[in-house]
Amino acid sequence: MKDYASGEIRNVAFVGHGSCGKTSLTAACLFDAGVTSRLTKVDKGNTVTDYEPEEIERKISIGAAACSIETAGRKINILDTPGYSNFLWDTRAALRAVDGAVVVVDAVAGVEVGTEKVWEMVEEFGLPRLILINKMDRENAHFDRALESVRQFFGRQAVPIQIPVGEERGFQGVIDLVSLKAVLFEKDESGKSSEADVPAGMKEEAEKRHRELVEMIAESDEALMEKYLEKGELSDEEIMAGLRKAVREHALYPVLAASGFLNIGVQTLLGRIIDILPSPVERKAIAVRSGDKEEVLQAGPDGPFAALVFKTISDPYTGR
Repeated sequence: MKDYASGEIRNVAFVGHGSCGKTSLTAACLFDAGVTSRLTKVDKGNTVTDYEPEEIERKISIGAAACSIETAGRKINILDTPGYSNFLWDTRAALRAVDGAVVVVDAVAGVEVGTEKVWEMVEEFGLPRLILINKMDRENAHFDRALESVRQFFGRQAVPIQIPVGEERGFQGVIDLVSLKAVLFEKDESGKSSEADVPAGMKEEAEKRHRELVEMIAESDEALMEKYLEKGELSDEEIMAGLRKAVREHALYPVLAASGFLNIGVQTLLGRIIDILPSPVERKAIAVRSGDKEEVLQAGPDGPFAALVFKTISDPYTGR
């Protein structure tokens, strides 16, 4: 693995209610980046981040686990966190170590108790976030219903930047509402995709949601609002710049769609993590205590070395 400048790194936690698909999503990220040679599965007990015997037996995450991938010239450090209430203390500890979060929501169940709890933690640490409506391949999966659930709990700032092409067994990809292009995936779990025009039957909906997205972005920035009112449109570059700014100021929460289990929409998620979420040097300064003194540290390559220990592991077999 090559050395990466601080601005080329993304530290992100996958958080959400238990069994919303965070570990399957992590497994797909690792596979797509070439870290693993096959798409591992929770049901088979062979995922990288659920490795403890009890996790394999219960098929749930009990502790936060870290992994790294390299993609598009960037390094993404992912923390796969527990979602069940008995283990949320480890999720909270993990959130201290990241610069952004992906809040994962089940496309069938919508927002659940665990979703609300982890959202409160993300708010506590002031983290920019994306919202991923996962498991779009499941029976009874419904993007709009899940989105309405998200907006009911977290506000109208939750705005789609993608919409799914198909649902349940028909889920085959996403439409990017910035570029108004479809990204269609193979159904063989390979993660291979191709760009296409928006399907004819979805053009009207995609254009309507594109306008809504642009209006929400323009609302969050005076300069963009003036340009939008003057010209009636913004360029793709202006939309992305406005979106980055709005997310980092907690004015917007972009919503995406995927199926970690089938490896559909995962690569587009990774692209948006890189495009939208901050690097370590872009996050706010951190208050730290040294003895009786408190000081504020700003992350940067020229500052003094500082590290945070957020998790320790005791291995009884170390040295044997």
